[in-house]
Amino acid sequence: MAQDPDFEAMVDACIAAGEAVMAHGTPELQEAMRLFLFRLGRELARRERDQDGTA
Repeated sequence: MAQDPDFEAMVDACIAAGEAVMAHGTPELQEAMRLFLFRLGRELARRERDQDGTA
């Protein structure tokens, strides 16, 4: 994971929130959370690529 402790903490909090939404949220909230987590994953991948110096 990226070497930014604040970003890593945010990712962990978002994943935990996602688990709660998937367990207890409405179908609409679950859909929104899946999209949010997908976008978060893309950002994480971008940061990893940038850190590695690859395109």
